[in-house]
Amino acid sequence: MKNEKKSQIEMDIYHKILLDTIRDVVYFKDAQGRNLVVNKTFEELVGLKERDIIGKTDEQIFPPDLAECCNFSDREVFEKGRTLHYEEDCVGKDGKRIFFDTVKSPVYDEHRNIIGLVGVSRNITEYRQTLEDLQLFKNIINQTNDAVVIVDPGTSRFIYVNDKYCSNLGYTRKEIFNMKVTDIEAILPDNFSWSKHVNEVREKGYMLLEGLHKRKDGTTFPVWVNVKFLNIMENNYMVGIVRDITDWKKMQDEMQRLNKKNELQMKQKLDSIGILAGGIAHDFNNILTVILGNIFLSKMYLSKKNLSSEDEVLKKLTQSEDACMQAKELTGMLITFARGGEPAKELIAMSGILKETVSLVIPSDSEITCEFAITDNLYQVKADSLQIKQVVRSLVINAIEAMPNGGIIKVMAENITASKNDNLPIKEGKYLKVSISDNGIGISEENISKIFDPYFSTKDRGAQKGMGLGLSICYSIINRHEGLITVDSKTGVGTTFHFYLPANSE
Repeated sequence: MKNEKKSQIEMDIYHKILLDTIRDVVYFKDAQGRNLVVNKTFEELVGLKERDIIGKTDEQIFPPDLAECCNFSDREVFEKGRTLHYEEDCVGKDGKRIFFDTVKSPVYDEHRNIIGLVGVSRNITEYRQTLEDLQLFKNIINQTNDAVVIVDPGTSRFIYVNDKYCSNLGYTRKEIFNMKVTDIEAILPDNFSWSKHVNEVREKGYMLLEGLHKRKDGTTFPVWVNVKFLNIMENNYMVGIVRDITDWKKMQDEMQRLNKKNELQMKQKLDSIGILAGGIAHDFNNILTVILGNIFLSKMYLSKKNLSSEDEVLKKLTQSEDACMQAKELTGMLITFARGGEPAKELIAMSGILKETVSLVIPSDSEITCEFAITDNLYQVKADSLQIKQVVRSLVINAIEAMPNGGIIKVMAENITASKNDNLPIKEGKYLKVSISDNGIGISEENISKIFDPYFSTKDRGAQKGMGLGLSICYSIINRHEGLITVDSKTGVGTTFHFYLPANSE
């Protein structure tokens, strides 16, 4: 008898340990709703010890609303005599709502009379919050203008697609879930391998791709795809953001058409001026040659008279000679417009030309410094070194005059490969790109479109500056090298000129 009692006590202890180990709320009530058995989690929920709970009803433990809710479900279990499932909520000790998934079952005696019930309540607050977050994110994703897809890297099948992807392709979600990525992409290389593509994305982490997607009706549309490889809880996924770029492509084509039109108009304008300027320049040069010759002879004649170098007549002759030399420089610039200004191309070392020309142009006593950022192993280009030096010189002078109080000129040279996505009006291929930047006054939006027009200038007119031909000359020279010159500027921030020269392919 003692052994049986001891065994019963041990079993009660084991049962108590077992109940207290369970993280769900567990309780047993009698038919009158009094709590007879509760576990540790129940105590933590109500903030009371077991001795203060046992024998008490829910009205004595819980707030009125919760007690009534519990009593309602208890009565339903007693009336129906079977296990029932509920979702309940209450306010915790910290004042926050707690949600429970509750199962209640009737307990019978040996005569099949209900003597109470047992309940198990699982805290599903975090689970509910997760569901709400997922639903919120799902609604957000379905409201985006871009398509969102999740793909199984192993099979290339779609796991998830948002509403936008379905509407873009004309398929239902069910239809897409039975398809692979390769069923959607309209153009794939002959040697395309899905596994190699997955490995490439995995190694890089993400990739930006341009593709052509095929709709259900057979039509196609261009897309950008930003795909990222993810590993979540030991499962691999490929997540893609897919943007329809049909309108962007149309805009790009229109911009290229306008750029070509503007390029043609500029070329025609320069050619017309060039024909006129070439004739004037040659005639003007002949006149200047006569004037310079006479000045030289006059100075030679006066030198025989042993006149001082401070003599007023000699000074005037020297000033006239300097003015004639400046005029000859102007005629040289005009000749660049003419047919005789075609470049004499040869392989040049751009790095040396940049450093040499800049050092000659920037005054040694000025408040302006220069920083170089020149890539190693620059592409070789075939160009007229004198004309390229003239371009660099003009752009550096332009930068200097934009910074009257001093500043920094940055000269950069790098290798690039131009593609149709760059939206540059040049042929696709390899180019050497040179950028010359200043942090000066900048160019206003109203003037930037006219900056390469002949004789357009924002500077004062005068003998030394403001002739309005420098940038037009640069444009003409680069154009005749089958390159491109562009400008970026912001008032009060500075200006950057870029010029591109095609890499030598020989």
